[in-house]
Amino acid sequence: MTLPSLDVQSVLNRLATAPYDAHSNVMSLSDRSAWVDGTCVVNYGWDDASNLVDNAGTTQVFNERNQLVDSGGSSRTYTARGTLSSSTTDGVTSTVSCNTFDIW
Repeated sequence: MTLPSLDVQSVLNRLATAPYDAHSNVMSLSDRSAWVDGTCVVNYGWDDASNLVDNAGTTQVFNERNQLVDSGGSSRTYTARGTLSSSTTDGVTSTVSCNTFDIW
């Protein structure tokens, strides 16, 4: 499937009408269920927490902390603290480590 070209003004218009929280974060675009450009319709699905669970036919799975754990065959694991621990794509796992005191 070929996705439609990105129309920046259309995206800005959608964001301008979206609800925002007290910290100026977009709260939900769940009423945006499809992208239509006249030649192509790309459908999207959202869960109750405004996570994008159907991204143009690719199923995305989120955990109870709203962290993406699976997307089209790519999976992610997280530490108990909530930071990304590993990512696996096409059978290749990449681990992520961070030393909080080594920031430079």
